[in-house]
Amino acid sequence: MNRKQHFIWVSLFFTFFLTQVTLEAQEPVILDSKMKPGISNDMRIEELKVRWKKAALENCPGVPCVTVTVPGSPTGVSATAGNAQATVSFTAPSSIGGSGITGYTVTSNPGGITGTGSGSPITVTGLTNGTSYTFTVVAINAVGNSLASAASTAVTPQLPAFVCGTVVTDIDGNQYNTELIGTQCWFKENLKVTKYNDGTAIPLDATQTSPTDGTSLTWQNWDVGRYTIYDNQASNGTNATNYGFMYNWYAAAGIITSGGAPTKNICPSGWKVPTHGQWIILEQLLGGPNSAGIALKSTSILWSFLTNANNTSDFTALPGGRRLADGRFINVGTDAYLWSFPDIGSNVSWMRNLYTSDPDFYSYNNYNKSVGASIRCLKD
Repeated sequence: MNRKQHFIWVSLFFTFFLTQVTLEAQEPVILDSKMKPGISNDMRIEELKVRWKKAALENCPGVPCVTVTVPGSPTGVSATAGNAQATVSFTAPSSIGGSGITGYTVTSNPGGITGTGSGSPITVTGLTNGTSYTFTVVAINAVGNSLASAASTAVTPQLPAFVCGTVVTDIDGNQYNTELIGTQCWFKENLKVTKYNDGTAIPLDATQTSPTDGTSLTWQNWDVGRYTIYDNQASNGTNATNYGFMYNWYAAAGIITSGGAPTKNICPSGWKVPTHGQWIILEQLLGGPNSAGIALKSTSILWSFLTNANNTSDFTALPGGRRLADGRFINVGTDAYLWSFPDIGSNVSWMRNLYTSDPDFYSYNNYNKSVGASIRCLKD
């Protein structure tokens, strides 16, 4: 009997044997002198399978015996990191152990997170971004698992690189379109968030004396972060929807303790309130301070008596007005006020302003920190 005939004989033998065992599993299996008493019917069947397999594969008179083993280990393991996942590639083992490989398992270190598949590559999901991982692979056949492969080099999953022009979401779930202007990436809308990006609440100040354009003794005395809504509308009011919220300088700076230092960020992670120098870069790109307002202002009808505006920058500035240090609301529809850093002294800071009929992009270094103004976030 040659080797080919032997393999055919072994296959036929196993087919007959397994059929017999399946049929006989419905009846008690008779004990013989080599079986331990007191074992279950299923255990008897399993012991018979082991005996017959050994006889078929090792007791091969007249031909070379065939021994089935676990496969060899995969080789050449490499990994490519993605967003909370990694794709692992490898080369199949040269030895399959005399039995076809039925699959592979990839395992991460740390974490022991696994991925399975019928061949290379295999993607392992559920990883933690920012954590370094290596990966090993085992091959599987009817006998069992191979030894683990050598580990891959370490890779670190990360969030995909941000592309300006895509949408950004703040901690409240508000979404903002973004625009690349020169090398700067800007929000195209005013901020409307009620928390710092670590989840700390920014308290609302809705105080005001009568009439509705009156002063507020509360608003003017804050030296910590507060936000407000034009004319104290409900949070879904028209002005809030159109223009976002207004914040005092302390909220823009992230100051939550009286007399304390900035510790919070009001913009989403990776974004910030722009500095005076960064506003200058923007205005110079758009023709300088005497004409940049034309490119920055939206052409929306929300502007009253609008002239000198074409929004060629796609910055889409809107006239959200401001809240004065004494608590009064003014200038909605005619002015956009935008906070800037750094502060100039204990009570004043930089502010940028656009007016409905002027081409200018005004810059002031004397705005009281208690003023309520809009915020545009810039990519950090």
